[in-house]
Amino acid sequence: MRLLLLGGAIMLLSQIVISWFALDRFEQALSPQLNQKAVAVGTALSSQIAYASQELGIPINELVGVNDFFQSAIETNPDLQYLTIVNHDVGILFQHNAPEDVIQSLMGELKQPFGSKGSHFTEEIAGYLDSRFPIYVEDNPVAHLHVGVSSENVRRQLFTIVFEIISVILVSMVVTIEILNLYMSRNILVPTGLVHRVFESGAKGQFTPRLAMRARNEFGIMVSSLNRLLYELEQRYQDFQFELRELRDAQIDPRVSKKISSIISMTSKRFGFSDQFSTLEKSATQIRMPFFLFIFSEEMSRSFFPLFVIGFIPIEPALSYELMISLPITLFMVATFLATLAAGKWTYRMGCSRLFLLGIVFAFVGYFGTFFAGSYAELILWRCLNGIGYGLIFNACETWIALYSKESNRAHGASAYVGAIFAGYICGPSLGGMLAEYLGQDTTFLISAGLAMISGYAAYRLLASSSPPGKAESKQESSSIKQTGFQPWKTLFTHPRFVGLVFTAVATRTTLSAFLFFLIPLYLNELGHSTTEIGQMMMLYGGIIVIGTPGISGFCDRIKRYFPMTFVGALISGIGLLFILTSGMIGESRAVLISIIAVGLGHCLILSPQYAMMQQIVYEHREQIESSVSISIYRFVDRIGLIIGPVLAALLIQRTSYPNSIATIGAIVLISMLCSVTFYNKQRDRIKSALKASSL
Repeated sequence: MRLLLLGGAIMLLSQIVISWFALDRFEQALSPQLNQKAVAVGTALSSQIAYASQELGIPINELVGVNDFFQSAIETNPDLQYLTIVNHDVGILFQHNAPEDVIQSLMGELKQPFGSKGSHFTEEIAGYLDSRFPIYVEDNPVAHLHVGVSSENVRRQLFTIVFEIISVILVSMVVTIEILNLYMSRNILVPTGLVHRVFESGAKGQFTPRLAMRARNEFGIMVSSLNRLLYELEQRYQDFQFELRELRDAQIDPRVSKKISSIISMTSKRFGFSDQFSTLEKSATQIRMPFFLFIFSEEMSRSFFPLFVIGFIPIEPALSYELMISLPITLFMVATFLATLAAGKWTYRMGCSRLFLLGIVFAFVGYFGTFFAGSYAELILWRCLNGIGYGLIFNACETWIALYSKESNRAHGASAYVGAIFAGYICGPSLGGMLAEYLGQDTTFLISAGLAMISGYAAYRLLASSSPPGKAESKQESSSIKQTGFQPWKTLFTHPRFVGLVFTAVATRTTLSAFLFFLIPLYLNELGHSTTEIGQMMMLYGGIIVIGTPGISGFCDRIKRYFPMTFVGALISGIGLLFILTSGMIGESRAVLISIIAVGLGHCLILSPQYAMMQQIVYEHREQIESSVSISIYRFVDRIGLIIGPVLAALLIQRTSYPNSIATIGAIVLISMLCSVTFYNKQRDRIKSALKASSL
């Protein structure tokens, strides 16, 4: 951990230093660039005004629509702050967006000298860079055009660049930490655990495990030495046993011979050896890296996808505009929903690793097709293929986590899964938003296809070699006859704790798809934020969960109180969504930011305990239902929230404002939480009644 922290600190420091120098150079170059833009705009506008006055014979003070013309110019060039025409005799003729202190300064300098025709002069006035352009009519100077650039605009652009730099640093740190986690888990922690178990069993006299490692590093050398020592110890033990047998056979006194035989029997029971080799054990964390890369690829389009859909909507849509935006998102979730239902048996037949690779194939084709999509129907088709891959991969990962998480650390095992999801939520929206702004939204899907291929390769290397296909992955489960058809559904839905878990899960997924995936991009875009800024704000959600999940999961494993944590998380999430109603007092963007943070905190408390509760229920019913089938049923119901979320959000914003729509979703979360509490209490009362009956 010390080496990891030291390496991370050095990398972070180096990135900060490099970014600081780059930002300083950018600041030095930005002001001249903005001034050049002001000169270009001022030269063009002064020429047009002079042409209208000279060629059309309209006195400059009688021109009509100048303010509207100035407004259009500033909207086209948002870097400019104001435009003003000043006449020496009359004063200010026309102006748009000029601050009062600038107007007073210009009025105080009416007798400014005229420069030559086509020249300009730049000076600082009231904190603005003011460029002055003389306007000549028939070679007579009649007025000045003033073009102002705000130094605040420079600071605002620098502020945007700073956040982009922070986002890039954060993404690179998260990716590096994921790679280091994989390396440490596979090459350090797991081998160390195996060596530790060898010594523990050796302390009990059982020298059965031998380690198979081909790594050419310190661990490989240590394992080779340990295997050699175990082999030599076994040879000495065999020699000792042989000498004892010879000594026994050479005895004449039967009592001595019997005593030696008892010693041979005792040593055989006390010490055990085996030439079999044990390989690295499967663990829940093995699937984290490929899953993280896949989530990264999927989340690249999260910050702009509703805006991307707008470009495909026909001129005369069959449904309302809002529903047409939500339809690709909803059908993506429906495809995920159906794939999850089928994935239960597929996981059992194919194995987690093969199902993961099959999902990658669907996802890659979907991303690649979206890049070439030319119509609304094609977009929906490719996104449905993406949804199938999404559902298959999620089910493969959750089954892997359920199979290879120990009962003592189920929340920790779930945190590997949850952490991979929300590490992708950190990296994807922020980096995807920047790429969409600079390279184009469609190009981002091509990059996602490349990331999906890398994810598939990582899964092939990490899972296929250690994961036997087919039913071998379920060898930990009981060999008794499992329920089929609708029997697993009936068994699970008669379990009150499962029903209560479903209420919380559906509300959580509805919040995710309606609030974060649909309403936030549209609302922030309406407030004037760029895709980069939208991605950065959405990144906060994943950042909170990635930072908080490990501590929450460890705390839950210690206290074993999973449901109270989900209750508190749902309460924070619901109240956070209702907080959007204060946007009139604190500002709309600030209210959205606070709601995102609150939802992130709430889901941080919900997700790991939620997955741990699900795994508990799967474990309780392992004798009746295959683990993969239980998980697929849970995921099938859980996906209902993802499906209804975009449609619900679209219907709400048709009838009310964005803040009211978000607050309605918050109210739904709180109602679902109350239903979950009701079913949880019903289960607790059932357990108390059973204990009371058994005591009688």
